[in-house]
Amino acid sequence: MESFPQSVLDEILGKSDIVSVIGEHVALKRAGRSYRGLCPFHEEKTPSFYVQPDKQVYYCFGCGKGGNLFTFLMAVEKISFAEAVALAASRAGVAVPQFSAAGDRRRDEILEANRFAAQFYHETLVSPAGAQGFAYLTDRGIPEETVRSLLLGYAPREDVLAAAAGKRGVSRESLFRAGLLNAEGRDFFRNRVLFPIRDQRGSILGFGGRALDDSQMPKYLNTPETPAFSKSRVLFGLETAHRAVREQDFVIVVEGYFDVLRLHLAGFANAVAPLGTALTDSHLRTLRRFTGNLLLLFDADDAGAAAAMRSVAAGLAAGFTIKVGPLPRGFDPDSFIREYGKDAFRTFIAGSQDVLDYAISQLTRTYDLRTPRGKALLARELARLFSEVPDEIERDEYFKALSKRLDISKELIERAARLPEAPERPAGQQTVSAPKAEDLFVETLLSHPSYWERAFRLRGALTPRIEQVLACAEKCRTDGQTVKPHALIAAAEDAGLADWLSRIALQADTTRSSDQCEQIFRDCVRRLRTQRLSAEVAALRQQIRQKRDLGTPYEEELRQMQTLLADMKKG
Repeated sequence: MESFPQSVLDEILGKSDIVSVIGEHVALKRAGRSYRGLCPFHEEKTPSFYVQPDKQVYYCFGCGKGGNLFTFLMAVEKISFAEAVALAASRAGVAVPQFSAAGDRRRDEILEANRFAAQFYHETLVSPAGAQGFAYLTDRGIPEETVRSLLLGYAPREDVLAAAAGKRGVSRESLFRAGLLNAEGRDFFRNRVLFPIRDQRGSILGFGGRALDDSQMPKYLNTPETPAFSKSRVLFGLETAHRAVREQDFVIVVEGYFDVLRLHLAGFANAVAPLGTALTDSHLRTLRRFTGNLLLLFDADDAGAAAAMRSVAAGLAAGFTIKVGPLPRGFDPDSFIREYGKDAFRTFIAGSQDVLDYAISQLTRTYDLRTPRGKALLARELARLFSEVPDEIERDEYFKALSKRLDISKELIERAARLPEAPERPAGQQTVSAPKAEDLFVETLLSHPSYWERAFRLRGALTPRIEQVLACAEKCRTDGQTVKPHALIAAAEDAGLADWLSRIALQADTTRSSDQCEQIFRDCVRRLRTQRLSAEVAALRQQIRQKRDLGTPYEEELRQMQTLLADMKKG
């Protein structure tokens, strides 16, 4: 997400009327301190979409979408964060400092270094010095026209970049900031074919390098994280694919650079690839601007199957309709098309599996359906997977389908989707379940900011979602700002987290007494600590089972589990 000072964002929000802006898209009526209307993000007959002007947030209790003014403009106008800031600033009469479209001046410096490096490495590739790299690309079936149009490159074995850059006025400091030189001042990429990685505007954010020697590890190497490049946000090929994705209303997600190139060459222009990871929330937010339909085509090995399941979970939670094409073992999209041709590939993707069928087929490899326990574990995992679907009707349809496929009542499927309640406590002692504890904990922080300092001292001891919230709050504090709801939402790069925070901000009860808040805070801390420890115990039990099955020692895991169980007894 492009960088703007929090003070600028606060000024824009402070001078904007979120009710007026959203009211241009939704017919809003006052409902107490909030405004209510039909949600613009899903079909409904009874209004469940609320806007809270005091807190500068909106939230839909039907589909779970929420955020601030900027996220609303991004969603309804299908624009980037920077474009949403510019639009809101223009409406509010706020002069935004002249950052470049890509970010601040340091980011511009990095992009300039990348532009130089891409040209230098490309010139090296098409020269005699790049013969090895050019031959490799030829062997992989990449035509010279593609090599030149995409500015593919070759990084030699020797350290040559800094000297060449100096002659063009590009400093070593710029190369280092761009991740092109390592801490010792040596070239980061050596003896690798390079793929420039671009954003939608065509700016080169970084590079992916494929090793040419089998002894080089890792085989694929990306630019390290910089102010311009983050592999969890960038999709390879999107700069050329986004038009086709929008026109065809679905995106093909593959694993590698060569897969994307091969698909584009074969006429499947709507293909993109994450950079060595499963799809992240940032990837999905980007893709959501163009389509709501995913076709996942990951490799047939174990790593590919695991990445596909992680992407399925993230995609379902983001509201995508998903299909999966399990490739034959030993093939990736690149090798499949080279072996069988584009017509066979088109037939293959036409027969892709529905996400429910794929999830069942994958998880039945882990759980033995012939045993009651195996079937129960499978049902629980599938129920929790599809419980993340934000649309209530769609989620209900998945539960019905699961009930039919597994021959388990829909009521049991729904129950399995919910986390277990907290254990009973003595009469008169207030308690909360784990999901409720997270809600109440954050609600207390938002409505009574004095608790933030105590919360920061608990970092590492609570649930992963609370850790995310505290990380976002730390980011706000680092920027010199107080932790306001709209700032916290803006700092949340995970769309699901932003939606959740929006709901809590909208519902936060500011009328509780100090004694009530103290009791709730302490009870939530106990419950969240217990949940964290329970998750760690469960993970250790799984490790112990695996090691026991393999016949390997697991005494250390037992000691760790005993320590955790003792901590849980302390409360």
